[in-house]
Amino acid sequence: DIQNRSLLYENTPPGSDTLATRVLPAGIYHACLDAVQRLQNTFGSRYSFVFRITEGRYAGETVTLSTSTNLSRHSKLGLTIKAMLGRELANHELTSNFNPVCLAGTGCRILTAQETNRSGKTYATVDRILK
Repeated sequence: DIQNRSLLYENTPPGSDTLATRVLPAGIYHACLDAVQRLQNTFGSRYSFVFRITEGRYAGETVTLSTSTNLSRHSKLGLTIKAMLGRELANHELTSNFNPVCLAGTGCRILTAQETNRSGKTYATVDRILK
């Protein structure tokens, strides 16, 4: 997007122009949900939503969004599914434990952000899904 061009060169080391040495810049990207994986980590049971950038300079790069497996209208998982579907979840979808794996292949726009972990490593993450 034109409004995001100033972000394309943020955090680029001097003399380098390879993605291997950079973190995906914060911005809005067209993407496709490639996979939804259920995993276990120090935070408990989680879903990892893996998005692949589909257009522009960063096409093919992936970025993830992690949520708990707690499904309600206001949980991060519920808000993620709502954004991917473009509608509220029906009551029966909430009570039957809607499986987000069925959303793989869905196109959307994502807003990415950069975050830093406890060890000081910067990484890209999905901040919001824009249908």
